[in-house]
Amino acid sequence: MTLLDTLHALAPTFERENIHGSGFKRLAMLESAVNRDDEQKAIGQMLEHYGAAEKIARSTGVHPFFYPAMNRIAARLALADDAKPLDNDDITAVRGSMSSVPPDFWSVVGQTELDVFVSIAAGTLSQNVSHLIEDFRKHHARVSNPRMWDSIVDNATFVRSRYARHPDENERTAADRLLRELELLAGGVTPMPEESSGIRRAPTSRAKKSGKRIAKANRHSGSPLARHGSSKKNNR
Repeated sequence: MTLLDTLHALAPTFERENIHGSGFKRLAMLESAVNRDDEQKAIGQMLEHYGAAEKIARSTGVHPFFYPAMNRIAARLALADDAKPLDNDDITAVRGSMSSVPPDFWSVVGQTELDVFVSIAAGTLSQNVSHLIEDFRKHHARVSNPRMWDSIVDNATFVRSRYARHPDENERTAADRLLRELELLAGGVTPMPEESSGIRRAPTSRAKKSGKRIAKANRHSGSPLARHGSSKKNNR
């Protein structure tokens, strides 16, 4: 972090603020298992740097601002101890930023991640979790890159930390269920739909495809997500 502090002192930029925010996010995830106070301090720094990156993006118009905005929202959720709905205008603006770029994995799956954040903030995750899982499965059917899905799991794990303090058992159960489903998707396992009886069939492993086979399948797909799913996003 010392090197990042030095670079930041030279001149704050969109990229440096994002990298700095990402560093504090990782630090917070490490501290969560050791020291609650240090975890909260790291999240506070994460919030500050992603907020600064978002401000730069909004003011210059050079970069879409949804990436730092999503992390800013995640940091606020991780710091909060109670359910408080997110600002509707803020959510609309973030969705607009996602829609302003050519569709790729991050801007498309990000819409569902944002739905998760909205549900968490409002305390309605238990009501919406089944629908959210179904949306994630649809995304995974188009793009199954494990590295990309690992990033989605990391984000869910980070926000999940707030539920260690959540008084509502139904919300905690829903958060655990969502995280398990995302871990299955990241691990290359395709969960089967739930039976009408409520009993779930055992998931079946999906054979791993080589990069060439994925690329070939994507070229023949009409989905914008599939066409752009191989694009990279750094520092998530």
